[in-house]
Amino acid sequence: MQDSNSNNKNIAFLFPGVGSQYSGMGKDFYSNFKIVQENFEEASDSLAMNMCDICFNPEEKNTLDKLEYAKPSLVCLSTAIFRLLDKEIGVIPKFCLGHSLGEYSALTNAGGIEFWDVLKIVQERALIINEVSNCVEGTMAWIVNLNAKTVEDVCQDFNKDAIDGDWGNGDWGRTNVKNDKKGT
Repeated sequence: MQDSNSNNKNIAFLFPGVGSQYSGMGKDFYSNFKIVQENFEEASDSLAMNMCDICFNPEEKNTLDKLEYAKPSLVCLSTAIFRLLDKEIGVIPKFCLGHSLGEYSALTNAGGIEFWDVLKIVQERALIINEVSNCVEGTMAWIVNLNAKTVEDVCQDFNKDAIDGDWGNGDWGRTNVKNDKKGT
């Protein structure tokens, strides 16, 4: 990622996953930096959608929350900020990492795949997830920062088969809960 003469030897970038998107994200960067504007234009052209409207317009919040828009929007903004830090400020990370969807941002910003390709991949991935989830009877939720024993007790009150997880010692963490479409 960086040459051996760089002053940024111990820098790593961690790119976010779905759920971190919000209406207005990146607007200040877009308003102040041409390189960010160019990145949004490139993404808009690649996907034939107005990334600025999706990311900045509060009336598009429901659109932004749909996977097929959230995923490319996050990759677009992550890449825009990466390019800004790289080209305008000279901050080049030694490592690029990502949380879930952020792995795609890490991959493109580390030079592993072209930006326009990763945009199309994440959008198609979202469409496939939507299609498959419409064919599956059930839902899933992630419960974060709640003691697993509390989650288990609440779920047991509704349906003893609803729990899917390793409860270990009841540590705080992430717990998966599944149910059928009947809401049990």
